[in-house]
Parts: sequence; structure tokens; C-alpha cells
Amino acid sequence: MTVKTYQSNSLFKKAFTLIEIMIFVALLSMVLVVAVSYVTKLLMNMKVNEHKIYATFYVEEINEWLYSERNADWQLFHSKARTGPNDITYCFNNNLRLNNTFDILDPSYTTPGITRPYVVTDINQQCPFTGIDGNNPLIFRRTIRLHKDSSNNPTEVTATIDVSWNDNNVTYNHHLENVYRER
Repeated sequence: MTVKTYQSNSLFKKAFTLIEIMIFVALLSMVLVVAVSYVTKLLMNMKVNEHKIYATFYVEEINEWLYSERNADWQLFHSKARTGPNDITYCFNNNLRLNNTFDILDPSYTTPGITRPYVVTDINQQCPFTGIDGNNPLIFRRTIRLHKDSSNNPTEVTATIDVSWNDNNVTYNHHLENVYRER
């Protein structure tokens, strides 16, 4: 019995099998998913850092305003702070203008079309994350707490400035505590 062998004159064609193509597509899709998730996380971090820059500006704006009010009238500045556990916290979700003085902290202060800071007892209930008036994004909350320790340093007022905001269900806070003294 003889076995016949056939040889083809054409060259053998090399091609990818279906399994090789599926493995390649799976690896490529995993690389792309990792790359897209990395870029997404990077963009989210950039947005958080952008909001940190805004928060720093809002904190420094209040800090400079408090310095100017201290320089203008120390007695009025000192009178707005409280001693002991009865500190006053002001919700400052409004824009500061160059002509704003400590008078805007007085409950009887009214100017048509201008919102004023107000005293709050429960920050979460009474000072929402509605942003600083007229400035986007409207996600910030700015509070000031004025405190004086009359027994130790009657000539000092401590101001605690907090700017908080929510990003992707995470609450961030920029905090500054400054001591002001009579000049």
C-alpha cells in the first residue's frame, strides 16, 4: 500500500486565528479602559484643584476685609466677637464690595438688592452650599467665626474663616485661623 502525498505549489499563507484576534482585542480593551479611567481621575483632580484655588481666593478675600475693618475701627471690630462658648458664626455667602463695612453684620442693615452675611447657629441647616453670590461655580459655603478671650488677651480677636465645598459627594474645606490685635 502506498500513501500519496500532495504538495501544493502555492506558498502557505500565514494568518491569525480567531482566538489570537480575540486575545488581542481583550488586551487592547483592557489598556484602553485603564487609560480612560486614568484620564478621568486626572480631570477630576484638576477640577478639585481648581476649586481649591477659588476657595483660597474666598478665604483671602475675607481675611483682607477683616484686616481693613480692624484698621478702620478696632472697637467695632472687637465688639463683633464673643467670649466663651457663645461664639458668633456668620454665613458669608455674599460678595464683598469695597464699600462694605462691619455694618453689614448688623441684623438691621438693609440695602436693596444686596444680600448680607447673617448669624447662624447650625451651619448645615442655615448656611447652605449655594456659592458666593455672582461667582461660579455655586458650590461654596463661606463662614466666619469671631472669638475673643477676654480673660487671657482682651486685646485679641481670633477669626476662623472656613470655605467648604462639595465635589463628587466629598466635602472639602479650606480653613484659616487668624489672630487680630489692636494697632
